Amino acid sequence: MSPLPSFFEGVGRLFKVVFGMLAVLIVLIVIVTSALYYHFAKDLPKLNNIKNYRPPVVSEVFADDGTKIGEFWQECRHLVSYEEIPKKIVNAFIASEDERFWDHKGVDFQSIVRAFVQNLRAGRVVEGGSTITQQITRSLLLTRERSLERKVKEAILATQIEQNLSKEQILYLYLNQIYLGNRAYGIQAAARNYFHKEAKDLNLAEISMIAGLPSAPTNFSPINNLEAARQRQIHVLNRMLENGYISKAEYGEALSAPLTIYRAGTDKDFNMKYAPYYVEHVRRHIEEKYGQEALYYGGLKIETAASLLANQAADRAVKRGLLDLERRRGFRGPAATVLKNDIRNYAEAIHRELTEYDEPIRIPPVPEKDPFPTLIEDGQIYKGVIASIDPKGTATILVGRIEGTITPQDRSWIGTGRTPKVGEVYWVRRKEGSAFAVEQEPKLESALFSFNPLTGEVKGMAGGFSFEKSEFNRATQALRQPGSAFKPIIYAAALDKGYAPKTTIVDAPVVYQVGRNRFWSPKNYSNKHNGPMSVRSALTHSINVIAVKVFHDIGIDYTVAFGRKLGLVSPFAKYLSSALGASDLT
Repeated sequence: MSPLPSFFEGVGRLFKVVFGMLAVLIVLIVIVTSALYYHFAKDLPKLNNIKNYRPPVVSEVFADDGTKIGEFWQECRHLVSYEEIPKKIVNAFIASEDERFWDHKGVDFQSIVRAFVQNLRAGRVVEGGSTITQQITRSLLLTRERSLERKVKEAILATQIEQNLSKEQILYLYLNQIYLGNRAYGIQAAARNYFHKEAKDLNLAEISMIAGLPSAPTNFSPINNLEAARQRQIHVLNRMLENGYISKAEYGEALSAPLTIYRAGTDKDFNMKYAPYYVEHVRRHIEEKYGQEALYYGGLKIETAASLLANQAADRAVKRGLLDLERRRGFRGPAATVLKNDIRNYAEAIHRELTEYDEPIRIPPVPEKDPFPTLIEDGQIYKGVIASIDPKGTATILVGRIEGTITPQDRSWIGTGRTPKVGEVYWVRRKEGSAFAVEQEPKLESALFSFNPLTGEVKGMAGGFSFEKSEFNRATQALRQPGSAFKPIIYAAALDKGYAPKTTIVDAPVVYQVGRNRFWSPKNYSNKHNGPMSVRSALTHSINVIAVKVFHDIGIDYTVAFGRKLGLVSPFAKYLSSALGASDLT
C-alpha cells in the first residue's frame, strides 16, 4: 500500500479538525459579539431626540419697527438650515474634525488607528479619532464620561444614526448643536458672538478660527488663549489645504488676514442696550403666561409695541428730571478721592468696567499708542477723576480713556467757592465734544409710562434712573395711592349695578362705624356740602362724600370684582377710605 493516500487522508483529517475549530471559533465570536452588542445596545437611548431635533434656541424681543431689543436664553443658539451654511464652513469642520466624513458609516477605524499612532508618538493625547457622528451622540444622547462602555455605546449609536439620517442632516445637527466657547452654541451663534456677523458673511480666516474650537472650546478660544487659538486656526487651514478645499493663495490670504474678536455677554447684557425696563417687563409677563422653559428654550419671536424713540425719550426725561432735582437739592461732595499716583490706574479701571464686553481682541494686536477708546453715551453720567486744574479753574477729567474738561461754568451749581482738587472723583455728563458738566448720582427715583390711549399700545417705559443700578420698575411694580383717580371705577361699578348718570344722592355729612368704638366721617376737599347731586355732577366735581356713599351702597367686594374685570391686579384694602384712593395700586 502506497504511503501517499494515507498522507492525504491525514492532511484531510487535519483540515477537517482545523475547519471545525475555525467554525466553532467563528460561531463563538458571533455569539460573544451578539451578546456584547445586546448588552451595550439594550439600554441605549432612542433616536427620537435626533429625529425630532428641538434644541434650546434664543427667544427674541422686537420693537414696533422690527429692531431686536431683547433676548432670553440659557444656551445661546440660533438655528440655521444646512442650505444656509456656506460650503467653506462645512469643509473647514470636516477637514479639522472628520476628513473621511463622506466615506465612513459612523465610525472611522482608519482615523482611530492614525490618532493612536500620533498620540503614541507625542506621549499625550494630541488627536482624537471620533467622527462628527460620534460627537453628535455624545452631545445629544450620551454623557462625556471617559470609559470603554461609553465608547462602545457611542460607536453603536453613531452607526444607527448613519443608517437613519443623511450626511447633510448629520451636519445640520452638528453645526447647530456643538458648543464653540464664548457662550456660543452652533455656528450661527459663534459667528455673531466672536465676529458680530452672520455665518454666511464669515471669511476664511474667521471660519478657520471657529472650526478649530470643537475639541476644546474653552482652551482654544481666542478669548482665553490667543496663541493656542492661532495654532488651531493654522491647523485647520493646513487640513483644508491638504484635502483640496482651498488653494495656496486662499491659505496665505487667510493666514495674514486681520481679525477683530469680541467677548460675548449674557442675554441680560444685551437687554441693557435699548429698553431695559420694557424688556424686563416683557420677560416677567411671558414667563408668567407661558413658563420658564418656553421663554428660555423655545426660540419665541416676541413682537411688541415698543418704540425705540419713545423709550429713549422716556429714559432721557427721567434722567434729566432727576439730575435737575439733584442740583436743586444741593451738592453732596465728590464721589471719592484717589491718590495722585493712582489717577491713571483708577481711570483705566473705569474703562474696563465700562467696556467689559465691548473691547475687542485684535489680530494683529493694536499698538499701545492706539488703545481702544472708552465708549460712553451722551446723556448718561459716569465717574471721572480730576487729573489737573489750570490757572483759570478749568479741570481736566479722565473718564476711562477719554480726556475732557470741566469749566467753572459747567460746575457752577456746586458752589462758586468749590474748586475741584486733583484726585477727586465726580459724576459727570458729556455735553459735546470734550466738554463735561458735573452732575450728581440721584438718591431719589422717578418713572415714566407712555402709551397710546386709543389702542392701549405701550410705547415707552422708564422704571427708574438706571436699570443697572435698580431693576425695580417703578412704572409697573411700585404701589402708590391713586387718590381721586380711583373714583371713575366706583361710578362705573355703580352704573353696572343699576345706577344712572342722573341718579340723585345727597351730599351731606355722614358717619360710618369702622371698628369697635371707632367711627369715620369722610370730608370734601372744600369742607363744604352741596346737598342733592346727580351721579354725573358728583363725578365731575370729584365729591368725596358721595363717592364714599356710592362705594358703601354697592359694596366693597362688588367694586373690587368690577376693578378686577378692568385689569386691576394689585392687592386691594377693603376699607371705606379706598373710595378716595387710599388703597395702594400699580
